Amino acid sequence: MNRAGLPSIRRHWFAACLFYLACAVAITWPLVSRMDTHLAGIEFRDSAERAHHVWWLVHALRTGQPLFWLPNLGWPDGMAGITLVGHPLQHIPAALLALFLPLLIADNLALLLQIALMGLAMYALGLHLARGCRIAALVGGLVFMAAPTFQAHLGDGHNVHHSLAFAPLFVLALLRMKSATGRSRRRWFVAGSLSFALVSGGHALNAIHMTMPLAFVLFLQGLLRRDWRGLLQLVLVCLSGAVVQFLILLPVIGETLGHQAYTGAGGDMRFSLDLLGIVTPSHFHPLYGHLEHALPVLGSRPAERSAWVGFIPGALTLAALAHGRGRLWLGLALISWVLALGPFLKLLGEPLTVLVDGRSSYVTMPQVLFESLPVLNIERTPGRFTYPLALAVACLATLGMALPPSRRWLQGRRRRLVATTVLLILILFDYQWYWPLPTFDATVPAEIAALGQRPGLRAVLNILGQYRDQRNAAMWLQTAHGLPILGGQVTRHSPVNPARLLLLRETLDPALLQVAGADIVILHLRYASQEQHALADARLGLPIYLDEDYAVYETPARMLRQLGSSHRQRHSDLGDQPVCRCIPRRRAGWM
Repeated sequence: MNRAGLPSIRRHWFAACLFYLACAVAITWPLVSRMDTHLAGIEFRDSAERAHHVWWLVHALRTGQPLFWLPNLGWPDGMAGITLVGHPLQHIPAALLALFLPLLIADNLALLLQIALMGLAMYALGLHLARGCRIAALVGGLVFMAAPTFQAHLGDGHNVHHSLAFAPLFVLALLRMKSATGRSRRRWFVAGSLSFALVSGGHALNAIHMTMPLAFVLFLQGLLRRDWRGLLQLVLVCLSGAVVQFLILLPVIGETLGHQAYTGAGGDMRFSLDLLGIVTPSHFHPLYGHLEHALPVLGSRPAERSAWVGFIPGALTLAALAHGRGRLWLGLALISWVLALGPFLKLLGEPLTVLVDGRSSYVTMPQVLFESLPVLNIERTPGRFTYPLALAVACLATLGMALPPSRRWLQGRRRRLVATTVLLILILFDYQWYWPLPTFDATVPAEIAALGQRPGLRAVLNILGQYRDQRNAAMWLQTAHGLPILGGQVTRHSPVNPARLLLLRETLDPALLQVAGADIVILHLRYASQEQHALADARLGLPIYLDEDYAVYETPARMLRQLGSSHRQRHSDLGDQPVCRCIPRRRAGWM
């Protein structure tokens, strides 16, 4: 025991946790300074949808409503929320925190912890690869958690990749099984199977983007080395993990394939990697942002096109390969990169063409085969095959850092501390994708939140566009007022008939609103036109609340029902007096 009363191994793990949490704060800055008011990502992207589902899970638990059926979306029909089961790591960690913390703080804290967990998981694998060299493992963990392919997704509010923390743990379990015996081997077998299954806990397609290339390369290595025992262990771990994975994904398989939530979403060319993607840093970077080729290579929304290897991780990777180490990870990197290039090769954002018999044709890539294979044809974002590429680079950087030449200049405690600190800062700066990370103010006006306290309201109609980001804005308001809304979605596409909503929004006819159950109309001024605003004033009267973002109206039908209720109450109090005396003259014109 040491002075602090803790074993040394616990101290270094605790220090690693703090280090990766500090790196997560740096990557997402300034999110930590506005945890209770803002959400990560560009305004009302996927972070708003995710936080809404977190709110619903907590709200359903507290009120006794069904967890995986959302009756307050698409009112009065409701929506199936079964996909929340298949992606448990997207929402459940934040929901557990939201049981005790405010929603915004819980969601943001879960995001920071998940990012840090990616680094910590790679640190565990790095200790094994580097034979206990903590500095090398620390570098590998940072390279993995801060990989640009992951950081770029934060701008769109994605957290689907954070379950990839289980990929290094899956590899670690396989490596430890080779030397384990008895009960220890069984424990690593269970750990490997669960890790294999939980890789897709953040998103079902992680099984295609991460697990399949990784398992294929490990299987190929076993064949080339004729390691039959290792191959048997790999197959058994993958089979048992696939069973668990199937049980997790079973509720969403029919929902996904049957309703074409992903099969009809498109993508492929738009979401595939450019040939120059691995050598193109962020065009949001404070130093690299002036590079002219970055914008055509990455596009304005680079979430699916980022694969920057980096200068220092690239140098460490080359050092490892030059010393004959890491051929397995080189194979994984090459296979992942080729798959990430998509069905057709692109250069500077445009498909490359070749002349064949005098005719122009695209340069096809192996990924084009996925379009005709069952199940794999739902893969619409080839750029996400950079996930295993990031893992491969992290492992190679770990091996390069553990080489004797790399460790000589770390001799001496003070020199090692200074050199390691500078190296880690340079890697983090080199990889930084956003500075600062886009965040948006998610506070809801108190007057809109107070709508939920008004008795007798049936549902809310939001006047906005048809884009998913705009629907997310309506869903986020629901987390404050809690009333049912006539639109919304659980994932990607809304099952609500768009013609029905369009008719209500374009006419704002009080009779149609009454039949639809819309007692409150919220006009989102940032998305609405002046004509829509004028129509709302003409059909619904003056708003009961107005600011620069929202105009809230109470429908005439709702007012009439209130008036009728008041009339019946007064008639009951007055006995046999005439009914006409109970109705104020200024409201009689509405009848």
